[in-house]
Amino acid sequence: MVDFYPMFTSQSQSQSIRLENVARQKLTNQNLFDFPGEAYLPHNANKAAIAQYLQELEVSGADVSLIQYTDARGSYDIARFCRAGLDHFDKTIDIQSTSKSIFTLFLIDTMGDLLWDNIDKPVETLVKRPLHELYPITAWQPSIIGIEQEWGKRTLRQFLNHTSGTPFNDDVIAEQVARGEPALNAPSTYIRYSNTGVEFASAIAQQWIRENPLRFGASAIDQTRLEQIASDFMKRHFCPGSRGEQPLFTVGQIGEFRHIIWSGKIKASARQIAELPHAVSRLSDDHRKRLFTPIGEVCEGVRNSLEKEPSYPELAGTPPDSSWHTYLKPSGMSNLFYRRPYGYATHGSFENNCDVIIQDCRDNLPASELASLAKNNPYFTVVRLQGERSDATLDQSYGIKLTTILREFFS
Repeated sequence: MVDFYPMFTSQSQSQSIRLENVARQKLTNQNLFDFPGEAYLPHNANKAAIAQYLQELEVSGADVSLIQYTDARGSYDIARFCRAGLDHFDKTIDIQSTSKSIFTLFLIDTMGDLLWDNIDKPVETLVKRPLHELYPITAWQPSIIGIEQEWGKRTLRQFLNHTSGTPFNDDVIAEQVARGEPALNAPSTYIRYSNTGVEFASAIAQQWIRENPLRFGASAIDQTRLEQIASDFMKRHFCPGSRGEQPLFTVGQIGEFRHIIWSGKIKASARQIAELPHAVSRLSDDHRKRLFTPIGEVCEGVRNSLEKEPSYPELAGTPPDSSWHTYLKPSGMSNLFYRRPYGYATHGSFENNCDVIIQDCRDNLPASELASLAKNNPYFTVVRLQGERSDATLDQSYGIKLTTILREFFS
């Protein structure tokens, strides 16, 4: 990993200085990069910051990245980067936790206002069936009994929080039950990462769709129709690949149970993920505002992991105004979208993520203002996808480094 030295330019930088020329002064493997649309860069695009970001991608071992600029005239790819495991730019791979952000948009699209009406109520008021019927994982027996006693008291907002305190493996659940503790104890307990909550939310959503067929123009909804609803959502909001490939909701299978949102397993390409801010901009103004409302403003008891002391020894004791808290502490509707000083990002791992850098975005904007900017102002979409982790992405300072640069894309 190279040392990071920010190199930023003023708004008066001449447009005659090509991004390609600025970038190629920094890049080692220049043949891996493509600059197809830099003529469409906005007047205040910081070319040195973009070039610095491309260099970070190169040295970090990223497989593919897209930097796309969107304005009122349309959408243009500014810079592309391919290498290693992905032999062409539109190859589809598992997009890991970015899938969860798409699932949040799917819930908003599917449930509408009912999502907001029920997001902070116990889920048993939304779906009145026991968990073992919605999510029949026999491997969790007998610890499933402990979950059944109280899972319905949790809220969708908690299940949509990556770090809601929901245990995510058999051993943790079994230990809690053996100690006589509730299996879903303490929603603010620090658990750094959990797929289980989102899996529960998906199971609840599937059952809710089945119980409300008239909302989808049907008298009844079977598994085939359920999966079609998910597929139609993807086709409406995420573009085909260059060869016409459709983005895919991968259907998971646990025994006899089919799961339309298999946590972290949506397959897509960088170009398709670049459509995510378009899906956000198509939301109603009220829904977009709610999406960017910080968790703490509506649900005090729900915490995300980064509101507690970081578990990484090198960051222990980090003061609240440090780069760790400034650039990595997430807030948002479900902890699946992050609010950032430059805009927002999906909650993916550092190697698989989508950052949206909005012109005129500032720190601590009210949710309504950020929602308006997300709809109306030009932005960059930066997508990073990797087939496998690299040493760089396992370093927590890597995320701080990238977000520091992204903040300077509009200067």
